[in-house]
Amino acid sequence: MTSSNDEFWEWRERLFLLRGKYKDTPPGFRSDEEALREWERFIREKEEYAARNRHRIQASYCPPEEPFVGREGYLEEIQRRFQEWESPVVLYGVGGIGKTALARAYIRKHRQDYDAVLFLSCQADLKSVICDDCQLPIVNLQYSADKYGNKNRYFKEKIKVLQDIAGETRLLLVFDDCNMDRDAKMATVFSLPCHILVTTRMDPSVWGAYKGIRIRELETDKEWAQFVGAYQDRKLTPEEIKAILEYREQVNGHTLFMMMRVRGIEIQGDLLDTVARDLLSRFRLGKMEKQALRELSIMPVQGISRSLYRKVSRVTDRAVDCLADHLLVRREMVCGADQEDEKEDEILSLHPLIAEAARAVFAPSLENCHKLVDGFSHLLYYTWNRTYLQNQRMEPYVFALISAFPRPLPWLARQLDTVATFLWIQGYYDEAESWYRKGYEVLEKCPSFDKLYYQARTNACSKISRIFRYQGEYQSALELIEEALRHAEALREESERGAWYDWEGNWEVLYHYALLDKAKILLGMERNEEAEALCREGLGYVRRVQEKKGAEEFRENEFKSVLVEVLAARGEFGQAKELCRDMVEKAERYRGRYFKDTLSCREQLGDVCMAAGDFREAGEEYEAVRSFLCREYPYQEEWIRRIDEKLSGSRTARPHMAGENRGDRM
Repeated sequence: MTSSNDEFWEWRERLFLLRGKYKDTPPGFRSDEEALREWERFIREKEEYAARNRHRIQASYCPPEEPFVGREGYLEEIQRRFQEWESPVVLYGVGGIGKTALARAYIRKHRQDYDAVLFLSCQADLKSVICDDCQLPIVNLQYSADKYGNKNRYFKEKIKVLQDIAGETRLLLVFDDCNMDRDAKMATVFSLPCHILVTTRMDPSVWGAYKGIRIRELETDKEWAQFVGAYQDRKLTPEEIKAILEYREQVNGHTLFMMMRVRGIEIQGDLLDTVARDLLSRFRLGKMEKQALRELSIMPVQGISRSLYRKVSRVTDRAVDCLADHLLVRREMVCGADQEDEKEDEILSLHPLIAEAARAVFAPSLENCHKLVDGFSHLLYYTWNRTYLQNQRMEPYVFALISAFPRPLPWLARQLDTVATFLWIQGYYDEAESWYRKGYEVLEKCPSFDKLYYQARTNACSKISRIFRYQGEYQSALELIEEALRHAEALREESERGAWYDWEGNWEVLYHYALLDKAKILLGMERNEEAEALCREGLGYVRRVQEKKGAEEFRENEFKSVLVEVLAARGEFGQAKELCRDMVEKAERYRGRYFKDTLSCREQLGDVCMAAGDFREAGEEYEAVRSFLCREYPYQEEWIRRIDEKLSGSRTARPHMAGENRGDRM
């Protein structure tokens, strides 16, 4: 609790004591029974409040049951180091040697020693892992762009909360597949006061003063005999056992290769040249099985839940089960890791060596994985209507897609535009801009073919135009937005002819926003008269759409906002004020009194009043905006600071217009 909350409960307790002391006054207790009831209610409310504001780990990892033999010495060494408070304990070795299996075995053996265990897949840097509320969920702590602005602030707060949790509970954090060379947050993360277990293919000495446990192959014949017995699906003949022992020498006892060999897969010849095809060609794989390996090979290292994979892929459960039976796909049950659905689910993943082999043999591409891309596109289409945390669950898969397919194809323009828009919404602006530019370059070389083409070209030109406008390159932005308008007009002609499916009103939305973007560009170029003409043209279009649909359009306010800046620049403050008041009224009616759009309109009204010399009314508008921001959006610190500056500004100072500070959505 904060100090102010402590003071509140102290005040409540003092109030109770005073009511007991002065029983003969109206607020006093009329009987001992009433005093007892009030005291019990006070204690209950105080405990309930504390429970609502307490941080704790929301989910704990449940390791799957799996064969595990030998390596007791490693388990004892891990336990010894933790008892001596040597943390982190780093397990390192080549891929497929059994580091992750060893970490899971330690958890199974010592699960009762911990209050909570988290198994974290290190696909990105450590800051991203810590800030990932899906992998590391904490009650009463969740990332919000409004509250934290960027991940750096959230990382610092989450680390502090983890330090507090670790100080009160027995916590084990496992960082799996942590293979980065350097990480700026490593010292901070690895100094958390809890047990930390790390698996990596890196020598930990490259990170600094970290000591590791080198994981090697099984050593004794007894261990290998137990290993063969655990993985064989039938009794082996003496000849087969002899062949396995010879193979062990050939592959230097590599655990994964030995497991595959016991199951009947024989890898011969030069290992580096033949491993990829040999891992897969020994199986009789059908079309579905090959497609599953192709798709799963480009998924994140931690895999994908089976329920999600069903939604985005056309691959059947039977094909996935077949691959799992052949140990080509790993299936692990998830216990409480899915925040949206408490039911158990399976995680499907490939061992890194198998994933590499699948990529080499089946060559994933946009052509042969287009159904997977289409499936993800359908899920991402309504990104605007989901919370940040809901969208965050999709981030690893989106980055996996753009990493696997760095060059878009024109016939997937609509699906890939959805992917790029998702990146923009989640705050990955550089990545989104890169994809918008690639998409534009591809479409520019593509001839027109149908209605979808014009929609894609309009979107591509508009978005690249906005990027140029944000960078102050107005001439380039103007050329592209004019191209976007031409494509929008072509889309209107196609729509009127009824070509392909009829998306009613779709061309109008694209056309209106292109007009609005052009007006903003002209305003930036100080071509105010042309910007005004475009705004009035756009208002005419929007009003005709309103009459046609019989419903109000909020886009009218967006055109008026630019028009206000033009009028104010020309000194026509009376008309600018009238437009601003209309905008405020419409925003309150359409969005609500406390919505950010409404507050932006009121701020712009204050700016016009200030420029007109009406400082009293300007101050009233700024005070109202500040009051609502502090009450409804207290974490909009930069906005509140800007309003404070305007309130304290001098009579001669010209404030920034509100429209200059608002960001545009891509």
